[in-house]
Amino acid sequence: MVNLEIKLSPSFFKEESQNGFLISETRKELWAIELDLLWQFRKICEKYKLTYWLDGGTLLGAVRHGGFIPWDDDIDITMPRKDYDKFVQYASKELKYPYFLQNDWTDSTFYCCSKLRRSDTTCIHKKDLEAKFPFNQGIFIDICPFDNVPDDLKERQKLLHQLHLIKLEAICIKTRYQCYDKSSSNLSRLIQLRDQYQEIRQKYNHVQTEYFANLTFPGKIQSLRYAEHYKNTVYLKFMDWIFPAPEVYMGALVSIYGPDFMVPMPGKSMHEELLVNTNISYTDNYSQFMSL
Repeated sequence: MVNLEIKLSPSFFKEESQNGFLISETRKELWAIELDLLWQFRKICEKYKLTYWLDGGTLLGAVRHGGFIPWDDDIDITMPRKDYDKFVQYASKELKYPYFLQNDWTDSTFYCCSKLRRSDTTCIHKKDLEAKFPFNQGIFIDICPFDNVPDDLKERQKLLHQLHLIKLEAICIKTRYQCYDKSSSNLSRLIQLRDQYQEIRQKYNHVQTEYFANLTFPGKIQSLRYAEHYKNTVYLKFMDWIFPAPEVYMGALVSIYGPDFMVPMPGKSMHEELLVNTNISYTDNYSQFMSL
């Protein structure tokens, strides 16, 4: 495995079973690299006094397991828009190889968020393998901004629908552009959609609203959050450290997963099957991947 800045005990990497799920040594190595990425992220946020919170499966893992959900394979972070924009700005000068902040301006992607990656590792979605996408495909953590959305339901649905259509078109163009059609018209349209998405998603940030949302996935109702839940910050244990979480984290988790979120439901990650190598960069030639 690549060298890490954080220190983990040898026992961390031992295979074990939790909630009836076997956590392999490979998954433990993946987690270790993601924790190293989280550590890099946290250093920048603490240096510049930026607000952030554990989110999604990472927040659920902190509350229910005190760390990773046994079958999870990534780390999710959210930030207020103003802090997110500052982080993107500061990260460009703070991060050095092998760390890379990937977003729609630093790489040929259309993620509508940022991914902090380790360029000396490999993490490829199995469905993307044959496409041979040229963008960075190192092991990553997700960093997403919260943007205000309208309190009025119809107005909010209209906004989410607009963003959803833009993202669908962009994904189709990206695939066609990177795999088949290299025309400049496709690239120009992709850039146009990127800028349009950015403008529309921030349309309501100048007014105070009851709701905000992670608009990385505008079609998902789970992206919607009550701003009141995030008015203050508390700290929760995640593995061997503590990290910020929304004060009303139980309410936030109900918004994301429904009222039964404390009942473990072992299964696959939302990323489906990942092809992982914690020793070799995605840019190198290699003959095999490690299985999670």
